[in-house]
Amino acid sequence: MKNKFLEQIFKFREPNFDKLLKFGFSCEEDKFTFRGYILDDQFIVNVCVDKSGKVDAEVIEVATGEPYALIFVETATGSFVGQVREEFENLLQKICDNCFEKVIFRSAQAKRLIEFVSKHFRDELEFLWPKFCNNAICRRKDTGKWYALFVALPKEKLGIKSKEIIDILNVRISPQEVASVVDNKRYFPAYHMNKKSWVTIILDDSVDFNEIVERVKQSFNLAIK
Repeated sequence: MKNKFLEQIFKFREPNFDKLLKFGFSCEEDKFTFRGYILDDQFIVNVCVDKSGKVDAEVIEVATGEPYALIFVETATGSFVGQVREEFENLLQKICDNCFEKVIFRSAQAKRLIEFVSKHFRDELEFLWPKFCNNAICRRKDTGKWYALFVALPKEKLGIKSKEIIDILNVRISPQEVASVVDNKRYFPAYHMNKKSWVTIILDDSVDFNEIVERVKQSFNLAIK
């Protein structure tokens, strides 16, 4: 429950360490820590952000000096625990809004490809679905057709036994090529796209960057009416 609670608030966010310091965090041994108080100073909130961006937090009851773990227990109900949980969440959300920046696609390859698309095709990512903020498309200006789809998703969505979040790229490909390139290691059947004319690439350097660039160019050329 605790990890899920924190993940929901800081999902697709990366810390701006300068902003953490301005907010009141202190830095010790590559960790940024913050102490706040909630519910009329009855509880202490300790927040820790490490260099990788991982966030940990705890609530301490001042009267006992013990962690107040009930806020992370889904079955724990009642007006008091609900109030503590609400104020705790509000504080974390304030830290998120003031000190963290929205970053959907975190992998180095994804960032390089997004920069390539911007410079080469003068196209920017389009986030078409508010409920699915981890999906973004690139489309040709002349035809309006998509030639790339970036998605951040768990590996298990591609049939890999892992819940790790990864960046993938869907590109168009000639139907004659699909069978010869899909190996479920470097190239995968297209995620949520037509598997006859699209393929998925995991952006983890398993496919060379220049090879992916050529795939994007090919996909652009195939995105015609």
